[in-house]
Amino acid sequence: MNMLNRTAAFAALALTTGYAEAQSDETPTAGASPEWRVVLGGGAIYQPRYEGSDETEVVPVPFVMLQYGRFRFGPEALEYQLWRGPSAALGLTLGYDGGRDPEDIDSGMLDGLATIEGAARIGANFDYDLGAFSLGEVAAFAELEHSLGGSDGTTLELGLRTRKHLNARFSIHASAAATVSDSKYMGAYFGISAADAAASGYSVYEAGAGLHRVDIGLGATYLLGDHWLLRGEMAVGKLLGDAADSPIVLDDVQPSVVVAVGYRF
Repeated sequence: MNMLNRTAAFAALALTTGYAEAQSDETPTAGASPEWRVVLGGGAIYQPRYEGSDETEVVPVPFVMLQYGRFRFGPEALEYQLWRGPSAALGLTLGYDGGRDPEDIDSGMLDGLATIEGAARIGANFDYDLGAFSLGEVAAFAELEHSLGGSDGTTLELGLRTRKHLNARFSIHASAAATVSDSKYMGAYFGISAADAAASGYSVYEAGAGLHRVDIGLGATYLLGDHWLLRGEMAVGKLLGDAADSPIVLDDVQPSVVVAVGYRF
């Protein structure tokens, strides 16, 4: 998905993960029927106006998460846990990529460029627990996604994340990831076609497939009680290669801050 859509979706991840942490001591009885889990909440995100922008904005984010057995539905995607073993899990996802509309960018930096339409996206994710270390529980993850329209692009994110419980209510987490994107994604979000060049005044620019960004993040979750939870994260991404060299990229360092609160039923 568009990396800013990924950032915006973090509010969902924040509350979902916080919910999972609150439920971490619950071990379902073998053969027991699945139970509904519901979290309602929202928050705000400070982020660049588009991937590569040097201007930022604060965006409010509402949140609804429903989970039942192997299914989970939230603002980011519908996910089905296809398989889970003692140390690994494989899931399938169906979501939406919001695309990019140049008219939404007040600076005019994208004026004349083609709109990237929103589109459904399909994907698969894989998680592997590496064990407990001094930094906490560490897992490796991979997420592959493809847009069915819009950019028609495919991205692969690979990374590590860790989580450490400091006490029964407070935990911290960190992550590091690298994203590889195909030529369709790169061309749509960072390239300048001949038609774009004629309408915008930019020179033609071809953005090829490859490693296009790395990200690191640090955050915390605090359980305010049996139902309320608060979560925040600071993250920074670094655009690389053809993405960083694109004429529409004014800053290759992309910061974001998220604060979210949720109520679990």
